[in-house]
Amino acid sequence: MQAVGDVGNHHGERGLAKSKPLAGEIIDAAYGYQFGPVAFKPTWAKGDVTFRDTRSGAVSYFVGDDPAFGDSGFAIGTPGAMRSPWVKCEPEIFVIQSFGTTANAMGWVHLEAADGTTSKVEKPSATCEMTRELYASWCITPPHPLQGIDRRVG
Repeated sequence: MQAVGDVGNHHGERGLAKSKPLAGEIIDAAYGYQFGPVAFKPTWAKGDVTFRDTRSGAVSYFVGDDPAFGDSGFAIGTPGAMRSPWVKCEPEIFVIQSFGTTANAMGWVHLEAADGTTSKVEKPSATCEMTRELYASWCITPPHPLQGIDRRVG
């Protein structure tokens, strides 16, 4: 729940003034837009703005506030008029494929909001290096590169 919970908590404390900069920091650290094109398809994105190849598109997905994308802000909490912040995040890993120093991972992330609402989102990922602990702490944002690949997942 690390990234989503942190952004949601910051938003609850002081709104976009606090949550948007944090979302930007998370995007910078996890997605790597500064290194070139990123293949990011947010779970709740659709239509002409389904794919986010820019940092601003990724930040919008997490906190909203960009009319070019029309997002409600996934990390802020449940959709709709009565938003409830995410309080629990549990990954369910189906597979990690390792190819030398790179890996592809796929699974679900189960979310629960403070009001009891639940959601399940799919999370495919490709990364330079991955461990089970990294994937488990990931919850919504892609993993950061680490040394070695833990092939014992499961």
